[in-house]
Amino acid sequence: DKSAWEQTYEVYVDDKYGLNLNEFMDRQNPWAWQSLTGRMLETDRKGYWRASEEARRKLAVSYALSVVNRGLACCDHTCNNPQFHQMVLNIVSLPGVMSPELVAEFKLAVERAGQKSLEEMVAARENLLKNLGRTPESAAEAGARGPESPESQAESVKGLKMEKIEDQAEKTSLASSGVEWFASLFVLAVVGLFFAGLRRRRTL
Repeated sequence: DKSAWEQTYEVYVDDKYGLNLNEFMDRQNPWAWQSLTGRMLETDRKGYWRASEEARRKLAVSYALSVVNRGLACCDHTCNNPQFHQMVLNIVSLPGVMSPELVAEFKLAVERAGQKSLEEMVAARENLLKNLGRTPESAAEAGARGPESPESQAESVKGLKMEKIEDQAEKTSLASSGVEWFASLFVLAVVGLFFAGLRRRRTL
């Protein structure tokens, strides 16, 4: 909920307790730090948490600098998420937030990872969402609402009807029992012949 996200921001990004956790994480595991700031920004973008303007700018700068200095960490919520990177670019491009040179470096790092321009990536994603009957805004709103109810999901489900298939073991149970009977009779016949041969020898 809102309080959990705000507490995470205050402890890790705003350094509420003066532990220099952001510097420690950037030094020990910069990609975990990048993932953390990216997750918080994506949470704000999707509407799960409404960060203050100051928090959004601080998170965007922390994330962008991490990408510039360390390269792009491909997390599930950052890599292949051009709308997210466009949002970060929009924030850090505001006057006084980050220098134009660093903004350009951030954009270049994202484009190197995606192997095309950010504008092309955004257009491709918007086209994909359009073909799926959704807009970037509705996709973000759906994420904020949470998973759909079973009733609404049932209306959109299409596919083949599922039917129970008889288990293979059930089909072969009689056949296997017949084989077992035949094997038992064969063994008894061999044993019987063996004893019959012994008796005959004794009588001779």
